[in-house]
Amino acid sequence: DNKYELKSLLGVGGSSKVFSAVNRSDSNEYAVKVIRKDKNYTKELAIKLIELEVHTMLSLGSHPNIVNIVESNAHGVARLPVTGLEEVKYIVLEKCAHGSLSKYIKYTGPLEEQVGKFVFFQLCNAVNFMHSQEFVHLDIKLDNILLDEWFNVKLADLGIALCAKNTSGYIAHRRGTPKYMAPEVDKASDKAPFSVFKADIFSLGVCLHLLLFGEYPSTSVTLEKDSTQHSSEESRACAADAMDSAFSSKAFDQFFVSKSCRDLLEKMMSINPRERPTVQEILNHPWFTEDVPENLAETVYLEMEARTSFMNDAKKEASLFPLEDDI
Repeated sequence: DNKYELKSLLGVGGSSKVFSAVNRSDSNEYAVKVIRKDKNYTKELAIKLIELEVHTMLSLGSHPNIVNIVESNAHGVARLPVTGLEEVKYIVLEKCAHGSLSKYIKYTGPLEEQVGKFVFFQLCNAVNFMHSQEFVHLDIKLDNILLDEWFNVKLADLGIALCAKNTSGYIAHRRGTPKYMAPEVDKASDKAPFSVFKADIFSLGVCLHLLLFGEYPSTSVTLEKDSTQHSSEESRACAADAMDSAFSSKAFDQFFVSKSCRDLLEKMMSINPRERPTVQEILNHPWFTEDVPENLAETVYLEMEARTSFMNDAKKEASLFPLEDDI
C-alpha cells in the first residue's frame, strides 16, 4: 500500500522480520514487523500468530514500559529482497532508538548495580502490569527488551504471550527461549505442567543476572522425572518438590553486588517455582525500597548515554542491511 518506506533490517525472528521504516505522510520513524510465508511457517500459521500478538497488545492496553502498537494490516504488500512484491501481514510499532538491551550489554558491558536496578524496575513494572491482567509473556529475554531515546525500558514481542485465565495458570508444553527457561518449563509434560507466572519470574531473574554480570547464570541443577501417575494438582506438587530449591551462581564469587540484590536473585531463580516471589513482591523487595539514591533517573540517563559511544560497531553492523523496500 506504499504507506511506509522500509529503511533497514532491525531484527529477524521466527517467521517475521523487523524493519526500520518511515511513514511517508508524516516522516515519523517506526518499527515494522513483517510476517511472510517461509520454510518454517505456513502463511496461515504466521497470520494466526501475528493476530494473537495484536489481540494481546490491544487487550492489555497502553503501558509506558511496553512497546506501543500503532496499527496492523492483514493484507499489506511489501517489496522484499529476492522475492520482490509479496502479500504480507505487518504490525507497526513505536521505534525504540537505542535498540535491544541484549545488544546494549553486548557492546557496553554489564551495568553498575544502581543503573541495573533502575532498568530492572521498569521491566518489572511492565511484567507486573501484564500479570495483574492475567497475561503472561513467556519469552522474557534481553532481545525482547528495548530502550527508547531516553533509555526507558520497553518490553516487546508478545508473540507467544497468553491469557492465564484460559489455562488455569498452568500449561504442559515448553515455551520460551532455552537459556531463559525455568527448569520445570524445560521438563514440562502432561504429568508435570508448570506455572506460567512462575516461569516469567525465573526469566526475569536470568535477565537481571545478565544485566549485572554480563553472563548467563551457571548452575549444576538437574530435575528428576516422576514416572508415577498423579492428579493435576498432585503432579504440580511432585514436580516442585522434586527440585532442589537452592540457587547458586558462580558470578557471586566473581562480582560484587549488595546482599539485598543477591537475595532477590536467589529468590527469583529458586529451582522450586513455589519459592519464587510474585512480581509485586519483587517490586516490594528491599533492593528496590532501600538505599535508592536521589535523582537516580537522571544519573541512569547520563550513565547510559555516555556508554552509547561503544555501540558504534553495532550501528555499523545494522547498516550492512540497507533496504529500499516499501509497504
